[in-house]
Amino acid sequence: RRSFAIEDQDGPRVVREKVSEAIERLGPQLRETLPFLLNLLSQGPDSGALAALPSGQVRRLTQEAVIAVLLAVSRTAPLCLTVEAYHWADQSAMELLGRLVGSLSGARIILCLTPRPGEKIPGEGRTAVTQIALGPLSDEDAVAVARRLGGERELPAEIRELIVKKTGGYPLYVEELLRSLLDKGQLVRTGSGLALGGPLRDAEVPDTIHDIIMARIDRLDGEVKRTLQLASVVGQEFDLALIQAVAEMPPEALLEQLDQLKAQEFVDETAV
Repeated sequence: RRSFAIEDQDGPRVVREKVSEAIERLGPQLRETLPFLLNLLSQGPDSGALAALPSGQVRRLTQEAVIAVLLAVSRTAPLCLTVEAYHWADQSAMELLGRLVGSLSGARIILCLTPRPGEKIPGEGRTAVTQIALGPLSDEDAVAVARRLGGERELPAEIRELIVKKTGGYPLYVEELLRSLLDKGQLVRTGSGLALGGPLRDAEVPDTIHDIIMARIDRLDGEVKRTLQLASVVGQEFDLALIQAVAEMPPEALLEQLDQLKAQEFVDETAV
């Protein structure tokens, strides 16, 4: 939707006009992709033509339409596509990316995937595919990450030892562990740096990233927690209008709760 400059308030007619104009700029040979793109954007094609096609064929032709548009865009300017957490991709997305990899020869497109270690990726084994394995951080780098997250303030020796011992050098674990200690007051900000809020031996430190995140969520107020749960159901990215439609609360209350979630770094605002 962002590629076609589609706004949340745009109705079907405006969406159709924006997509049609963009396709015409890319080249008249792409006109046949329009019904599939509109269908993908939930606007529906011009007629019931797609309804007569088997669902598998519609899915394949939609993927080919998306790829054709991406290739056309890359001919006007180099294109970098990033797919984070590829291991969470659904089957349709994996099929699309697999088809795209098979069409990249000679194209000015870089496709960057970030999967879990050991995850099979499209095009694996091809000469054009490069895999970069990211290992755990060293003890020094893990502490440096924590210090940066703490505002470049000096960390108590006990916290440095805890980070090295608990996190295994995984950046997300370092980040969530530090946030958890700050949230619970076990680590406090002072004028000169960060200090322990009490004996570290009394601190309950979860053993996994999942446990740390769940503990942070459990400490949220009821309505704020519910808003976060609703957002997670909508998806990794959500717009205000959509979350407003399902939240069933005044806009001012919703914005206040989203501000709290941003302040605690559960959500990030990507557009205004």
